Amino acid sequence: MLKRKIIVTLLAIVSLIVISILFSVSISSTAPKPKDVETVEKVIYVHAIPVAYNELQSPLKEQGRVLSKNIVLLTAEASGKLMIGDIPLKKGATFNKSQMLYHLYDKEDKLALKAQKSEFLTIVARMLPDIRVDFPESNEFIENFYRAIDLDKPLPELSMLKIERNDKLKTFLATRNFLNTYFRIKQNELRVSRFESFAPFNGTFLSVNVEVGGYVNPGQKIATMVDNNAFEIEVPFLYSSLKWLKKGSIVHILDDQNEALGKGKIVRISPFVDPATQSSSVFVSVSKKSCPDLYYGQYVNVQYDNIQLSDVMRLPRNALFNHNMVFVVEDGLLRKRAVKILKKEDYFVLINGLSRGVMVVDKPLVNMRENTRVQILKSSSK
Repeated sequence: MLKRKIIVTLLAIVSLIVISILFSVSISSTAPKPKDVETVEKVIYVHAIPVAYNELQSPLKEQGRVLSKNIVLLTAEASGKLMIGDIPLKKGATFNKSQMLYHLYDKEDKLALKAQKSEFLTIVARMLPDIRVDFPESNEFIENFYRAIDLDKPLPELSMLKIERNDKLKTFLATRNFLNTYFRIKQNELRVSRFESFAPFNGTFLSVNVEVGGYVNPGQKIATMVDNNAFEIEVPFLYSSLKWLKKGSIVHILDDQNEALGKGKIVRISPFVDPATQSSSVFVSVSKKSCPDLYYGQYVNVQYDNIQLSDVMRLPRNALFNHNMVFVVEDGLLRKRAVKILKKEDYFVLINGLSRGVMVVDKPLVNMRENTRVQILKSSSK
């Protein structure tokens, strides 16, 4: 009995499966067949503009560093203890022309020099009676010299021409030790004068190497100073740009935000090219009066405006590839063409070499090949 129930159950299940399969086949046979998908050709659009040449003005701008026209290395000309002058001997201290920068301890040397002058005064005084008798024609000359001697001032200049013309007088002065003593004192005066140093211009100490109170020797570096009123800007221009620059040309000085600082003048153009940068240094002279906000060591932009080019077209720099190649559209196909680059700007280049009216692609293309079929998205003129 149980075996019979199992057989009946299995038959029922098999019947249901067969019926389901037949029903599915029936439905699929009556369903509508899908239509064939039409193949749509992909269209590539590019942005291009017609080639048109005009007369354009293009500024030439490069960055340069402000230097001082006068950078002086201050060294000791004598030996002694370093003493403070009219200003602090410190980095960044400013001074005016003719102010004493420093002096060396010189009391002993000045007293010794004064003693020499006193001895010389005695020599001249002893000679005067003989001069009046034996050389009356030179008496006034020697007496005026004698009266002009001041122990606190340098010896008056001696007219050697008057002495050289009179051999007897020259011999007399030599035998009295007059000439030897005179020139020895003048030599010591020169040496003592080197104990003091005065500013040759209005400037600033860029660096200081010796502290006040230290002992210095002749030739020792004391400080480096720069002129605050006369500047030069060294600007490296590519050698290809030098054809537009001339000595005497006026340029504009701009800060890092391209705000105007003043004007300068080209005073020198180096006649050689740096092999590493392929640039030449152009030096622009600037005064503190014309550019009051200029400082030594500052980086500024130098711009020359008087550049006029004829028969050129301005094209974005990123439209070029392989240095001087562009894409043009001819008969709906991309073509490669070489152009002549006349000048480069920050974001554009000035070119020619293409026929007028040709549609040149002015936007960068990625992974595009020549002879690709394209359509021009938009045409505009610069």
